[in-house]
Amino acid sequence: MYRAVSGSTRHSAASTASTAASVQWTVDDMTGYSPSSVMAASAVNPMSISLLNLDPDSARSVLHRIISSAAFNGFILLVILFNTVLMGCQSTQYLNQNYTWYFSLLDMLFLGIYIAEAGIKLAVYRVRYFHSGWDLLDFFIVVSSIVSFLLPYLAQAAIGVNTRIIRLVRVFRAFRALRSLRVLRTVSMFRSLQILVETLLRSIPAMSSIAALMGLLIYMFGVIARSAYHQSAPQWFATLPRSLFSLFSFMTLDDWSNMWVQLRSEDATVFPFVFVFVFLEALVLLNLFVAVIVSNLESGSRLFAQKMAKLNAQSEPPPITASVDDLATAAPTAARARTKSRMFDNTQLAALQAERLAVSDMEWYYAPSMARRLKDVQGSYFALLATAEHDAYAMARQLEILDDLVDVIKTADSKTDLA
Repeated sequence: MYRAVSGSTRHSAASTASTAASVQWTVDDMTGYSPSSVMAASAVNPMSISLLNLDPDSARSVLHRIISSAAFNGFILLVILFNTVLMGCQSTQYLNQNYTWYFSLLDMLFLGIYIAEAGIKLAVYRVRYFHSGWDLLDFFIVVSSIVSFLLPYLAQAAIGVNTRIIRLVRVFRAFRALRSLRVLRTVSMFRSLQILVETLLRSIPAMSSIAALMGLLIYMFGVIARSAYHQSAPQWFATLPRSLFSLFSFMTLDDWSNMWVQLRSEDATVFPFVFVFVFLEALVLLNLFVAVIVSNLESGSRLFAQKMAKLNAQSEPPPITASVDDLATAAPTAARARTKSRMFDNTQLAALQAERLAVSDMEWYYAPSMARRLKDVQGSYFALLATAEHDAYAMARQLEILDDLVDVIKTADSKTDLA
């Protein structure tokens, strides 16, 4: 009887907590948006899943909700776009000469926003911030922007100590061109652009093989053209390097018709030469580049969809398969099937139901600092564990009844033998 009461009590507590948690499931409790691509797609981020055991009221959780919000990412996107327009204005001589002070002020403002964003993400994700390639790109852009901003001031301070440092000012000015890398931050804000860039990176091995084959064919046809047409068309095939460059331009279908018009009356072999070269290089191998990119783009989009579906499935709370009400509904049927089973009686079920109704807040069962998602998982686990314990106890009671029946039959047989 003690086992039955203890198992039922645990089942009641777990199912009550799990039910209350499942009703109060909110977006704030599971913020599953990627820290670098919220504007692109609603995707669950593994780094967000790793933060589920944090106190919802802690500073780290508050910062996480801020950087994962659509408003914050929309603001960062607007800053990047305005900064891109600003760099275009700075490249105009008239605007740069008349509004230099304003441009410098806006540039410092944008740099401060980038530094604040990177600092907040480092405070939230810590080492896991560097596990994302796009976040690494953002961090590199911020660091290069800081260096390009500080170098002129360091150069001016160094000139007062050593006049030879003035020769490095030109290098410092060239280094400020790294500010244009901030435009790449636009890629990290849109998931569609990320997929395109990742597709190009995945296509590099296949495209390198195609490029190697194209280089071999160009070299082979260059040697043939140098030997056959260096006298009739010296402006294209006088030397081997010039032949290779001419064939490369012919591969792009540029200026090949002029060579054909000039040589068709002097050498009949120019037609098969040009036809085979253009067919292999321009119509076959160049189209292979497009085929590889399209194929990798399709597979990359499919893998991304599968990954997001998997992460979304992991973020959803597991279903509650048993509760005290389910046991109360199944109790009369079980009692009719097992007339001698004493697992639950009406008094115990009434007490458990009253306890479940009296305690409506799952905080009664768990520590206040525990995240709600963790409470959901543990509540479901305890509910399933209590259900398994109930089934095991019911099976033990059935085995006990069978043992009693076997003992009764043996006793009856022994009495019959004695009679």
